[in-house]
Amino acid sequence: MHESELSFLKKNFNRSRSEFEVAVLNEVFSSSLCFFRLKASIILQIYT
Repeated sequence: MHESELSFLKKNFNRSRSEFEVAVLNEVFSSSLCFFRLKASIILQIYT
């Protein structure tokens, strides 16, 4: 394997890994936001 191929693979791996992390963070953020909204609506229903 050539040096350029190796660096190319490393670059692609790093990029795909960061994209994966961003996707996971987006998923976690959206689900926690949904959970927070649900909690807030339940609290509002209790107190009103």
